[in-house]
Amino acid sequence: MLKQEFGYGCGLISVANALSMNEFVTEARIEASKDGNNIMQLNKWLLDDGKDFQIQVLYFRNEVQFKTPKLKINFDSCPNIRYYPILITVKIPRCPKNHMIALHYNADETISVLDSCEKDAVTFQAWDDFRNKYPRILSLEVFKNFDNKEIYYSN
Repeated sequence: MLKQEFGYGCGLISVANALSMNEFVTEARIEASKDGNNIMQLNKWLLDDGKDFQIQVLYFRNEVQFKTPKLKINFDSCPNIRYYPILITVKIPRCPKNHMIALHYNADETISVLDSCEKDAVTFQAWDDFRNKYPRILSLEVFKNFDNKEIYYSN
């Protein structure tokens, strides 16, 4: 799991962590992240890297938290799939900026959180447990290819 070293770049690092793609983080992209990241910028970098998918916002509530949705992911259709990558933007108390974290929604329905500001990844058994740690969820993003199909990972 990659970690933030400079107090910025959580969006960039979250994409790399969600996709298990450390090479996504470069010095130039870290430098371009000083003022924060946005979905368009992150999608451009995915395209620059030759990826045939992008980030799609599923839920967004600016300053208004929402209930974590029930995800209906059929892992049975592809037995090699181990997790579904997700990005979640949260509001952190006493912090003026929003913070993006990566999640792996695992085939066993646990939620692995890869927060670039935390020492280690943490796995929760249920969404309620996740919400106890991150109560102020502002948005939820997933990765979809250009044919509008979800992106799954088997590593």
